Amino acid sequence: MIWVLGTAMLLGLQGSAAPAPQVAPMMDLAQGQTKRVTCPSCKKLVSQGKFCTSCGKPLKQTKSEPPPPPPSALVECPTCGTRGPKSRFCSKCGHDFEREKTLGEVRVRLSGAWSDYHTAAYGEALAKLDEALRQRLTGQSEEFCEAHTLRALCLIRLDRLAEADRALVAAAAHPAPKASAFSIGIAFYFAPARVTEAQRWFELALEHDPKSPNVLEWLGDYYQHRASDPAKAEAHYLRAIEMENHTGNPHWALARMLRDQGKFKEAIAQLEEAIANHDSTSTAYRNELGYVLYRNGESGRAEEALRESIRHEETGTARLYLAYVFEGKGDHDAAEAAYLRSLELSKDIMALCEYGNFLSIHRKKPVEAEAKMREALRINPKFAHGYKRLIQMFERDGKPESAAAVRTEAANNGVKLD
Repeated sequence: MIWVLGTAMLLGLQGSAAPAPQVAPMMDLAQGQTKRVTCPSCKKLVSQGKFCTSCGKPLKQTKSEPPPPPPSALVECPTCGTRGPKSRFCSKCGHDFEREKTLGEVRVRLSGAWSDYHTAAYGEALAKLDEALRQRLTGQSEEFCEAHTLRALCLIRLDRLAEADRALVAAAAHPAPKASAFSIGIAFYFAPARVTEAQRWFELALEHDPKSPNVLEWLGDYYQHRASDPAKAEAHYLRAIEMENHTGNPHWALARMLRDQGKFKEAIAQLEEAIANHDSTSTAYRNELGYVLYRNGESGRAEEALRESIRHEETGTARLYLAYVFEGKGDHDAAEAAYLRSLELSKDIMALCEYGNFLSIHRKKPVEAEAKMREALRINPKFAHGYKRLIQMFERDGKPESAAAVRTEAANNGVKLD
């Protein structure tokens, strides 16, 4: 009996199923704890797995979120300051990063074009501007207006006036802010066919910045040289001088106008103010001072001012004015040396013309004199002073037919001789 019982117990043990192994719940190795998810069927919070441990139904498998980008991969929006992963648009304010990149490239080309313009490399400047204008989105920016304005200035310098006019129309048609009005005004100032429009743009620029001495000075130049209104010109120059941040330039511009009016003492006072209180090394101020002193009959002071200018920087203008001083004193050898040195430094049309006049009067060399004057007119066929000097020479030499021919030549070139 005992044997039967023992055998039965043994058989019972051998026939029974092995107990199921206990499976450990899924662990988050990074955190050392069980991940918990909400079952979509029974809505209970259970351990993550394929099936719900509460109701046995499949659990929805979710993809793990990608890790956040490192701080070095984030970009800051220049509009709202939000930092986020690199993308086309800002997630908060919608700023267009691609547009910013494009405008950055345009600004680089504009900067290079301005450098070319100031060094008279107008062709190179136009090439950069054409590249800038081909960039997308440029038409919606201030840079679009600036590019067309500078393009007009370059084309004017190259005497391509029809193209310049089209560029000015494009710049002016753009809904540019008042900040761009100053540049547009300068371009119109140099455009012969549309010069009267400069005033409107300068006035708009003055609305934008009522205390700008630069805008006031350019308005003075407009009234002096384009509108022939010296009273308004002087008023704008004086307003520019009243501004706290003005330079010596309004003094210089006003002095030149006063000199043309024969008011030499007032002009000298303005130039001395510019040199003493603004720029003691300016060759432009000192050259003009020397010339006005010469016109006022003060040869000694004139020579001193011009030699001081040359000590700072030797320029063709300073040597030309020294030639005037020496010629006025009757020192013709020194005068001729100064003329020749001026032409070595700069092929200036005024220096060519005045040296020709010197050769005609003091050296009695009419052929060489005419050659110099003609060279000046080849450089600038609209140089009225060159025609006047030629006419004076022919009349002095008893050649009225030649003088009449020069008058006709000037008229054919659209030059009015007062």
